[in-house]
Amino acid sequence: RGPCGTAIQIGATQLDNDFAANPAYAPWLDQARASGLTSAVSLPIRTDGAVAAVLTVYGREPAAFGEDEVKLFEQLAGDIGYGLATRRTRIAYEESILARQRDAERLRATFESTIAALAATVEQRDPYTAGHQRRVGALAVAIGRELDLDEQHLEGLRITGAIHDIGKLS
Repeated sequence: RGPCGTAIQIGATQLDNDFAANPAYAPWLDQARASGLTSAVSLPIRTDGAVAAVLTVYGREPAAFGEDEVKLFEQLAGDIGYGLATRRTRIAYEESILARQRDAERLRATFESTIAALAATVEQRDPYTAGHQRRVGALAVAIGRELDLDEQHLEGLRITGAIHDIGKLS
């Protein structure tokens, strides 16, 4: 029911330049006097169109906040809201990047397991050439290194070498 609560509830700046004259401030008046406070301005901080918080600035003199000060504090509250929203957006973005990285790692592990299963199946079908596919992959990677291929291409050569005899399954 005080200025902070009202700023949250109605989403508008609450200016109280004289606590003693405001009945809504009665529950806090003794504590305010003991602290030497006589005025306050409470400003809603918005993020995504809703009030997320309130910024309250207290003054030690009556009528401490004029129109110019209130405008300045409203701009500050707007900047704080923008900063909070930006931070939340950045955190969500970073979390989505981490989730995509985890998904990509799981997909890669599944892919590698599938390749290994295919290679093992080919080797069982033709035990005479067991290990041949791995050696072809290793040789292809060695040639790729000599050609200065990047790691992604070298990995492609290793995988391709591991399954190049897949036709033997049929």
